[in-house]
Order: sequence, then structure tokens, then C-alpha cells
Amino acid sequence: MSTSAQNDKEKPEESLKTIEDLANEIKNLKTQINSFKEDIALLKVDKQMKDFKISILEQRIGMQDEQIRTLKAALDNKNQNKEESENKKGEESQNKKEDQKGESSKNNENKKKEENNIIIPEDGRMNIVFKKNLTNEALKFCSSPQMFSAFKTLKGGSLLIWVTKKKTIELYDLDKEEHVKTIKDAHTNDIQCCRHFIDTKKNEDLLITSSYDKSLKIWNVEKMDAPLLTIENSHDNGFIFTPCILSHEKLNENYIISGADEEGIKIFDFNGKFLEKKIKMEEYINFLDTYYDKKSSKFYILNGNSKSVKVFNFDDLSLYKIYKQKDPSSHPQIIIYEDEKNNKTQLIESDMRGLIHIWDFHTAELIKDIPLKTVVNGICLWDEQYLITTGKDKLIKIVDMQKNEIIRTLSEHQVETIAVQKITLSKYGECILSHGKDGVIKLWSLNK
Repeated sequence: MSTSAQNDKEKPEESLKTIEDLANEIKNLKTQINSFKEDIALLKVDKQMKDFKISILEQRIGMQDEQIRTLKAALDNKNQNKEESENKKGEESQNKKEDQKGESSKNNENKKKEENNIIIPEDGRMNIVFKKNLTNEALKFCSSPQMFSAFKTLKGGSLLIWVTKKKTIELYDLDKEEHVKTIKDAHTNDIQCCRHFIDTKKNEDLLITSSYDKSLKIWNVEKMDAPLLTIENSHDNGFIFTPCILSHEKLNENYIISGADEEGIKIFDFNGKFLEKKIKMEEYINFLDTYYDKKSSKFYILNGNSKSVKVFNFDDLSLYKIYKQKDPSSHPQIIIYEDEKNNKTQLIESDMRGLIHIWDFHTAELIKDIPLKTVVNGICLWDEQYLITTGKDKLIKIVDMQKNEIIRTLSEHQVETIAVQKITLSKYGECILSHGKDGVIKLWSLNK
């Protein structure tokens, strides 16, 4: 027998692959695909964070340039005043000196007040004073200005709800000034948002939360034992910053509206079913809310993103208006103000270049810009005249929208302030709550 024939005889026969073998190979291939997808997702997240950091640094450069220009102008003005003063002849009378002395004393007093942050309008309506720290365990990173919620319940109570790094939801009674409940393991990853809404169908207080675990959850505030609804994998990535609930007497059912970065805006029903209604967007989605216009009986979706502010028609998801600026920027929050005196609806929004923009809602015409010279995060209305803002410079600023100027700054926070909300309490009256990036939530009240 030849050597070749002998080797062929001794070589074992190859066994055919079974269905189970093929299924295992397919499973392994799918695992590899999922691993690659996760790697791609992480790369996208890393790119977004770097883009955000670049944006912040560019904004800081712009603000530093502005400060340099301001200082140069002040120096030139000072030199000019000095020259004029040196050229001035003659001595002033004793009475004039006394007047100057009195004026100087008054100026020193005003300067001292300014240094102590107690510049107050003549009507005294905005003499806001710090009361107390309510917690230092709120979230310490800034994903959105919606990481705590303060509100009056339908039963008349006053609640503060915040989320923690430990993935818990904390409930605090603002009237009794005590912590009342902790919901553990609310999500399986970091929580990004908790917002209060009212279910007009069942007359209930609801809370919506979102997380890096890609889920959305709806909670009954009165019970909070377990979520009423959980939507798993609501988006392809976990950047679901500000989902909202649309519940209105004019609608037959409730809706959940959520958005994720570079993915778009989705509409779900209250059973958690995706309604195949989606707005595709390439921008990073920072803020979502809804608005019902009584005059036109139309519902709108408000969107603040990484480039502009957009408003969409809710019925067909078509673009209603885009509020364009010369320089694109991220927009963390939007407020709608119905100016009944002038029969106008205004859209007020903050950006990352240090500006508050006030627009005509229906025409998208810019009414005014209010410069704050810092990255602006959270905003809330105090009334028709005053706006409260938080920002990168650690300050809470009270802005007179009619005079287009900052009239007061509050400086108790030690780090960047990221959110602010207003509420009226039985003990303190009109109040605001502010959230710092160190996890501290502070209570302020109007000192009448």
C-alpha cells in the first residue's frame, strides 16, 4: 500500500456541524456585533463630551476677550477723567466740599451694599435672602437643569424631589422641612432627570425620570412604591436629558415625549408603546417641553438643542419655527411667557454664550438679548418683570427684563449653579430653590 493511501485511511472523517453548532456560532457573531456597537456608542459619547468641552473653552475665550475690552475701555475712561480733573482750575467752596463728602459717603454705602449683594430695586420686591441648605446629596454633574423638582401637589402639599448618584429618588416635605421618603434602585444607571407633571385624566401628580440605562419611568408621586410605567430601551443611547409628559383636557389621551442625542424625538403613549412618530435630529437634545396655545388651540413641542431652538407642531411633527442666532450655541432651557397686556406670547431661553434671548413665539423675531457674561444654565420666571438665572460663575442673578439689566446677584453657592425653580411656601412665602454642581440645593425667600 502506498504511503499516500495509508495517510488517507488513517485521517479521521470530519464531522458535519450540527444545528446547535451553527446556532452557537451565530450567537457568538451577534455578541461580537453588539460589542462593536457598544464600542461605537462609547466613541460617540467621548466625541460629544470633547465637543462640549471645546464649546465651553471657546465660550471662556470669548468672555475673557470681552472682559479685556471692558477693562481697556474703563482704563481709557479713567485716564481721560484724570486728565480733565488735572486741567480743572480753582478750588471748590466749602459747601460744595460738604456735598461731595455726603455724596462720597452715599457712594461708599452703595458700594458696600453691592459687595454684599444687597442691591435692591426701589420697590423692594426682589429682596431675596438665603434661608437654608436643604440637601447636599443631589447630583453633582450637570446634564440638565431638570434634576430636581419643587412643586405644589394637587392635595395642597409642597414637595421637593431630587435624584442622587446612588440611583435613588428622594422626597422632601417643604412645609414640614423634613425628608419623608427614599426610593432605592429607581434605575440601574445614573439618573439624568426628574420632572413633575399633572395627569389631567386621573387628577394625579406624576413624576417622569430618565437614566443612562436608556429607560423612562412614570411614577405616582403620592405612592412612589413602584413605577406606574417603565419603557426599557426607549432610545438607542442613554442621553435622555429632559423627557416630558403631555396631558391636557383637550386631548383624548396622555403622551410621553422624549429625545436622545443625535437620534431625535419620540412619542410614546401611556402604555409605553412607541407610536412610530419621530422627529429626526442630528443635534444634541438638551431640553424638551410642550406648550398649548389657547388662541389657535394647537399643541407644540419645544426643543432646545446644541445649535438652536426649534418648535414643532405636535399633530404632524412638522417644524413650526426655528429661532436662529448668528452664532450657534447649546440651549439648556426654555420658558413660554404669555404677555396678556401686549397680546403677545414670548419664548425666553438661555444659551451657553452668556445670553438670555427673548423671542416673539409666533414670528420667531428676536425681541431682545440680555447679556449675563457667563454660561447660563437654569432659568425661571419670578413674575412678568423678573427672571432668575443660574450659571457658570456660581451666581444666581435676578434680571429685570423690562430694563434689560441685572439688578441683584446671590452668591451663597461655592460652585457652578445649574438649576433654579420658584415655589410659594406657607412658612416663607415666595421662594426659589437653587441647585449647585456640588449637590447642594439651597432655599431662598423674599424678605418683605
